[in-house]
Amino acid sequence: MGATRTQRSAPINQPTAPNRGRFSYPSIASAFGALIVAWGFYLGSRDLFDNSFFTHLATGRLIVETGSVPSADPYSYTAPGAPWVVQSWFASLVYGGMERLGGGAALRALGGFLGAAVSLCIWMLTRPAKVLTFRIGISLLPLVLGVTMWSTRPLMFGLAFLGITLLALEGRITPIALVPTYWLWANTHGSFPLGLLAIVSVLLGRRCDRESTAVERSVLLWAAVGTATSVISPLGLNSLLFPFDLLQKSDLLQNVIEWQSPKFSDSFTRVFLLQALLAVVIVMRRPSWRATIPTVVFFALGLYAVRNIAVTSLVLVPIMARSAPPLGSVDGRERGPVPAALFAIVVAVGIVGNAAVLRGPAYDLHTYPVEALAFINANARVEDPQCRLLTKDSIGNLLHLLPLHDRTPVFLDDRYDMYPREITTDYLQLHGAGSEWREVLDLYQVQHVLWGRGDPFANLLVESSEWQLTYSDNAWVHIVRRDTWETCRRA
Repeated sequence: MGATRTQRSAPINQPTAPNRGRFSYPSIASAFGALIVAWGFYLGSRDLFDNSFFTHLATGRLIVETGSVPSADPYSYTAPGAPWVVQSWFASLVYGGMERLGGGAALRALGGFLGAAVSLCIWMLTRPAKVLTFRIGISLLPLVLGVTMWSTRPLMFGLAFLGITLLALEGRITPIALVPTYWLWANTHGSFPLGLLAIVSVLLGRRCDRESTAVERSVLLWAAVGTATSVISPLGLNSLLFPFDLLQKSDLLQNVIEWQSPKFSDSFTRVFLLQALLAVVIVMRRPSWRATIPTVVFFALGLYAVRNIAVTSLVLVPIMARSAPPLGSVDGRERGPVPAALFAIVVAVGIVGNAAVLRGPAYDLHTYPVEALAFINANARVEDPQCRLLTKDSIGNLLHLLPLHDRTPVFLDDRYDMYPREITTDYLQLHGAGSEWREVLDLYQVQHVLWGRGDPFANLLVESSEWQLTYSDNAWVHIVRRDTWETCRRA
């Protein structure tokens, strides 16, 4: 009897479903995937050095100690009490809690797990490439970028959540998972609109290709629900408005390196350019709007600001995997004792190696003026409101975490979203050795300056008869007002 519409005969050569209860050896692809994940853990667990992270951690300590998220600036003397939207409050809370549980090692382990999660997403997103060599090559490009761009900061949460979003678009995970994902993302890092943009760009591509958009519409729906629920948080509606309020200061943000367009003079920006060009070449083999629209949109974002490069690199992974040519016959699905042994070796070496890395020093402060700060700590009363210290914004972040004495208010740090425009403008006047530097120092009653040796502003102070050089090393100088040095000197 022939098959009816409700009773179809299975193809003769169709393989039977595997017995779920039967043991299955890991595949060769699994071994390489484990290597990718181990490398991601290493990249994420490196020494803590990022200046922005210092402020996130200091804020996490405040949240853990007080039980509430700060709503006003607690760190500066130029804008004390100014309204402050702690957009990454959840990341700060996690940092503060992890430090209390296990100190710096726990923080580095957290960074490692986030790096491993992003790497796992990358490897899973390469599956459409099928050929093992292409999967490895496509995975390596964002990981090479990670050598420079991955560090323990809220961006890593954002990259992990973006990876989950892309997996949902690929049909690998249920879209409902995006509800908690986007709640967390909107309260952890301001890049969550880029996840929504990725969904919309893929949806538009599908529609232009005249293909079904059912998956993309479902993903967009649940991501939108998760984003909307993010207002149920200590920030309320500010969790959604923060990224757009930040863009209103785009002219000032252009003075921050990560907000500037890439110059392609650094190796990591060249790797990004290589990845983008390879993506274009691969997509041209099998052109589709689903691949073209997100490629163009996110490549433009990467060209707009360095901070978008890591995001763009991740978005390009599934695009390249879907369009990769079927060159070669090794798909990595081979299983047996040899692949299993290789998998076991990779896992063992990854665990032992990363455990050894975590036993090292938690912080790497070799680029910061540690010796200069020790001199100031021993010789100056910078905690006195009458003896204010001016230093670079990145050092301001460090002083939130490691204050001189009990507390050291700063002129500025890298929270450009929080400071009133006039304060940032005044700081840039000093940073650029502008003609009104004396007026700015007098306005804010600055008594001490810690600055880079040889910088134009430091040279102006050294040459001025009103200021006195008290400390100098190969990279930093400490300069004080002559008429107040005795008052601010520590007895």
